[in-house]
Amino acid sequence: MPIPPRKILLVAAALALATLACSLSALSLGQPQPTVTPLTLFSVPAASAGDGLTPLNRYQTSLSLEFEGKRNGQTSAGKIEQTADIDRQNVALRQQQTIDAVIPNRKNSANAVDFVSAGGAVFVRQDGTAFWFEPKIDQPVTGEEFGILPLAGLLVLPQTVTVAPKFEQLDGVNVQQYQFTEKDLTSPELIFKQAKGAVWLSTADNTVRQYQISGTVRALSPAAGAHLFDEAQLQLRYRLTVDAPPLAPPPAASEAIPPALAQLPRLPDAHITAAYPALLEYRSVISPVSATLYYRSALPPLGWTEVITSIFNEKARLTFDRPKERLSVIITPAETPPQIKIVVNLEQRP
Repeated sequence: MPIPPRKILLVAAALALATLACSLSALSLGQPQPTVTPLTLFSVPAASAGDGLTPLNRYQTSLSLEFEGKRNGQTSAGKIEQTADIDRQNVALRQQQTIDAVIPNRKNSANAVDFVSAGGAVFVRQDGTAFWFEPKIDQPVTGEEFGILPLAGLLVLPQTVTVAPKFEQLDGVNVQQYQFTEKDLTSPELIFKQAKGAVWLSTADNTVRQYQISGTVRALSPAAGAHLFDEAQLQLRYRLTVDAPPLAPPPAASEAIPPALAQLPRLPDAHITAAYPALLEYRSVISPVSATLYYRSALPPLGWTEVITSIFNEKARLTFDRPKERLSVIITPAETPPQIKIVVNLEQRP
């Protein structure tokens, strides 16, 4: 039986399409496939700005922070500048800070703090108020206890970058500059948004000689933002200077004693160990009984009236009054006999 012409045409067409498909497939298989170039990452050989500082005998760091954001729903904005001078050879530290900012619920209201620890003594000036004391050997003191904000946590370094580092010179030091964006930064306490910056590392020891960043940051914990903001736009600059000039010794205790306390009588061999706005502490080798008799005889001619006297087991507490003032004198054995400790506290009263 003959095959109808129409069926012959349909079969021919199907064969032609199959041949064409096979040809196209062969061409496709023969062509080279596009390749994806892997992203090149460059390691940053420093984990923090503090890396490599321990071997340095003398150096200075400076930090400048400008920010504008919110803290607990309130505007928090302004500028903070800090410097820290470290002299390991002379066991000396100086930290300075100035704040020109509106920060809601600040714990420390001082806008200017100058902290000096050297020669076994500490001198602190907060705005116009001065402190001076001898810290205990086993209890080192830093400026953070007197209002210096812990801003080092804002210096987040990238582990890797996608831009090749550049070789430069910074203050005569060979450095490598690493540029980064928010994509290169990871921190358990901070989230960076639309940020960009750079860090300069010394090629000799990988210390961070300079760092800068600008962008938006969100603090995941109050400590991360140094209690400044929950989220803010910021510009931060940091710089390290090695072999900075040596530190001067801290001011003498007499510069921290207010005039009202300075005018009060002290035992002839007094060794001052602390001076605060309303309190003076010193040591003496005079006996507690002799010290008690000294104050009971030296203060009345100056207009003080003895109102309370309590003496027990080589300890004494004396209270004197004069118009609008009250003076307390506490005498106790010191930690190192035969010394005694005398604490003089001057208060204003109605």
